[in-house]
Amino acid sequence: MITINIDKGLVDCLSNAIREYTSRRSYSKPARSVTPGMRREIFMRDNFTCVDCGRSPRTGDGVILHTDHIIPVSKGGRCDMENLQTLCSKCNLGKSDKFNFIPKVPLF
Repeated sequence: MITINIDKGLVDCLSNAIREYTSRRSYSKPARSVTPGMRREIFMRDNFTCVDCGRSPRTGDGVILHTDHIIPVSKGGRCDMENLQTLCSKCNLGKSDKFNFIPKVPLF
């Protein structure tokens, strides 16, 4: 059996430091959800067209549009208008959490 003598003052000091540090940290996550109003504004800004391939529901080929984060939330992206874009389901579902910075179709 090995006996280790630890100074109680040191243990108390470390415990207090850990308690103080964890009480100052914020454990809340940023909002992930896109509100219906934001979704509508993004679709209108992008002219109801996929910014990657240019497909639109107006073409009549069953296109479903998604609101997508340019910088994924998992990589630190925020849920704001500058970080959202319109993608069709085909373009969005294949990209997972990869960055998608350069649209192939001009936005305006």
